[in-house]
Amino acid sequence: MKKITRSSYIKSASVYFIFNIVSAILPVITLPIFTKYMTPSDYGILAIFNIACMFGSNFLRLELNASLKRTYATNIEKFPTHLSTAFVFSNLATVSSFIIIFTFSKHLNHYSEFTYKWYYLVMLLSYFRFQSVILHNLLQLTNRPLLYGLWGLTVTISTFGLTYLFLISFIPGWSARAWAELLVAIAAFPISLFFLRRDFALRWEFDWKSMKAMLRFSLPLLVSSLIGYWLLVIDRLFIAKFVGAEQLGLYSVAVQISAVVGLFFGPILPVWEAWVYRLPADLGQRQLSQILQRLIMMTAVAVLFYFIAPPLLIFVLPHLVDRSFAGVEVYLQPVVMAALIASLLGLMTPILTFMRKVAFIAQINIMMLVLSVPTLYFTIGHWGAFGAAYGLSAVYCTGLTSMLLYIYRFSRKRTP
Repeated sequence: MKKITRSSYIKSASVYFIFNIVSAILPVITLPIFTKYMTPSDYGILAIFNIACMFGSNFLRLELNASLKRTYATNIEKFPTHLSTAFVFSNLATVSSFIIIFTFSKHLNHYSEFTYKWYYLVMLLSYFRFQSVILHNLLQLTNRPLLYGLWGLTVTISTFGLTYLFLISFIPGWSARAWAELLVAIAAFPISLFFLRRDFALRWEFDWKSMKAMLRFSLPLLVSSLIGYWLLVIDRLFIAKFVGAEQLGLYSVAVQISAVVGLFFGPILPVWEAWVYRLPADLGQRQLSQILQRLIMMTAVAVLFYFIAPPLLIFVLPHLVDRSFAGVEVYLQPVVMAALIASLLGLMTPILTFMRKVAFIAQINIMMLVLSVPTLYFTIGHWGAFGAAYGLSAVYCTGLTSMLLYIYRFSRKRTP
């Protein structure tokens, strides 16, 4: 595979930066429109829908996409068979999910606005998105930032555009966004299949040996991913349980505004992962030192970003949301903090995955999961939704520190 030079790294990062600026800004600049047609409670139900989509996608993928990235980077000859096997599996998993939903439908009616029927849409959306995710990952690994950015930006713009059309026409409230996401995913599906078939030899084939090889790599990572997703949404689950849909909606809007964190980490994450997966398979002390140096540098910039971003967001907030969402202001600073720490934590996963330390990732995530329950119970119990982000930040900091120490100790062992 082609080595990433310093100049190509900077060039790729610049392209990612441009596209991710637009992708990060779009959710924010569309808030004046969407908060006009949607209530805080709508945003609360939409948050629940998004959480269901996260876990539904994990059920269909079983983190096979991570295994595919590893196969493409280290054993490209086997990649077409692995890719095809993963595609056939996603079809079988989707059918299985419908049977499970039908069987347990009576237990899935959590809100009057979100009945069990929505879970069928969730699994359809997860199925159609799966192939798009694989294609997006491959565009990243093959260092095609322009196509990577155009693909993601087109999906985002199309989703927001359809949502607006639905809101002003015939679909009210949060469901406008749900239907828009499904239709965009359906439209992207045949395009993804075309490119996967043309450029990466996708075909209808299932190889059990390949499936077992992928599962051996992905299942330990699946535990970590499920816990990771749980940690991303546990604050909102606690708020929904103990505070209510309206406060959940205000908190969710603050989370959406905190997407400005993407202005910093957005262009870095894809290039970072591509760089990590192109390091020598047997990491030496020199490569590990480079990793630690870059992590420390990004942590320093994140701290600076934390002191600059929240005051600016609070200043422009009256121009971003309807008056009924004025309570968002109190959540901005803690939510930005949690988003920054979560982004730093996200940089650690590709490193440890490439090092084949997926069991350690699972252990850290289990530790954070166990710690998050009493922490959020205490912070939300004492300070309501306001305490959710601070509690989550403390949990993320614990996991981030543990991973950094592990990589540092590993690098010291490699010192000649």
